[in-house]
Amino acid sequence: MKDERELIEGLGGKYKTFEVEKGFSTTRIIERILERYATN
Repeated sequence: MKDERELIEGLGGKYKTFEVEKGFSTTRIIERILERYATN
């Protein structure tokens, strides 16, 4: 994960990790992030 973190932060992004929680879909979390920050 170190390489991914360095790449993301090197491009100005923020690297976040989340605890796995029953009933929450990783795919849905990503979809919500994309919907919130969409620029089109």
